[in-house]
Amino acid sequence: MVAILGPLLIGATVAGSAYLGHRFELAHFHILGVIPFGALLIGAAATIGVVLTIWLTSNYDTSNFRLAGQIGGAAAYCAVIFLDFLGTPARAGVVGAARVLGFEHYLAAIADQEAQAIIAFLPSFLQLPPGLQIWTGIVALLVEILGAAVATGWTISVLTGVPFCVTNRRFYSLKGIAESGDLDGLAEWERAIAEHRPIEGRAIFARFHMAGVKPGTREWVRVAVHQCPVCLSSRVRIEPRHRIVGLVRTGRGRDLTLDARGSAAIPD
Repeated sequence: MVAILGPLLIGATVAGSAYLGHRFELAHFHILGVIPFGALLIGAAATIGVVLTIWLTSNYDTSNFRLAGQIGGAAAYCAVIFLDFLGTPARAGVVGAARVLGFEHYLAAIADQEAQAIIAFLPSFLQLPPGLQIWTGIVALLVEILGAAVATGWTISVLTGVPFCVTNRRFYSLKGIAESGDLDGLAEWERAIAEHRPIEGRAIFARFHMAGVKPGTREWVRVAVHQCPVCLSSRVRIEPRHRIVGLVRTGRGRDLTLDARGSAAIPD
């Protein structure tokens, strides 16, 4: 389902965000002349397809989903620039090699506009030489593309409930997912966590993970562990799953928040 639904939703939202970004001229909409707010909006809109795929398939923010969103956000921003180029009156009726060369001049003009927007906020005594101005504009364009990609990661993490570590200023990463029908083992592991028995907890969790889900199992649980890569604090999400007429349904889950000591009861 993910293989079919994911590309369709991601492609639709990338195309839609590119079109809307072109219509509302978001490609070079800045705040304070430097913050690429328009690019951030384009990237956030382009990743809605990834978020919908995660929601509809009850999946998680894995590295593949995040990579797909980042590629989609950067592609949407580049598409907006190209649509802006096609929409300029000077390009009407120009075809073939002339249009390709015109696109190069268009990018140079955009880079110059980016540079002028930055120079406008510099002190009057600080003047950039002409050669440095064009490179300033090129760097600004690259920052906007990067901003569109970064916005996708933030959007995925915020809308899918991935915790953010304020101390270390980064989102938790997905450490692992385990599915098992051993409900007694899960309860035993939770007791070990509550009683601060990390060594026993690791052994119990490993046994729980190894139990797996047999083909005929109708009800089981899924445990997803998100962890801060620096302080090792974790958020554990426990969700009930059941099979109805061949379809797997995911029920409402509950979360456990573990500090580094409690996280020691989760195998690496």
